[in-house]
Amino acid sequence: GEGAGEIFEVEQGAEEKVFVQLKKQEYAFCGRTYTALQIVNVSPQVLFDKAEAEKRLLSQANASASHNLRTPLNAIQTESIKLRYQRGKIQDIVEASEETTPVSEITEKLSELGAEMEGSRQVLETSTNLLAFVISESQDIQAIKEGRLKKKITSFDLSLSLGEVTRLLGFQAAHKGIQ
Repeated sequence: GEGAGEIFEVEQGAEEKVFVQLKKQEYAFCGRTYTALQIVNVSPQVLFDKAEAEKRLLSQANASASHNLRTPLNAIQTESIKLRYQRGKIQDIVEASEETTPVSEITEKLSELGAEMEGSRQVLETSTNLLAFVISESQDIQAIKEGRLKKKITSFDLSLSLGEVTRLLGFQAAHKGIQ
């Protein structure tokens, strides 16, 4: 039940404090379930080690969350810049087109630009979805800490997810010379 695994402070005398942990174990025997409770002394060193481990875990989680937020944010910034550039290209195409320029030539240029813009739109969509996912995961971690997380089982298309990750990281990788 409640309290199992938690560490309690027990006063023993005027200045001496002892820390104990309540351990619970259930076992079955002859068709019945039995519960055994055990009180275990916990040394101050164990408490210190536990606090240090929790501190390291929190630090790692913060570093991971920071990285997981930076990646889609960088993609959003990059694609926003590309979209601004692409908007300028549309104006250039219109301004460079003379009355004698064949409509097919203008249409071809605009179609190529439209494909580029669609790629940017997809990266933006993937990035914002990833940000929403990271925030949701952060909330789930908090719910786990508070003991109120409910299981969520979802299905997903792995190849589609990998394609989105590749598209999301592709520009940054190319910028750094990674193929």
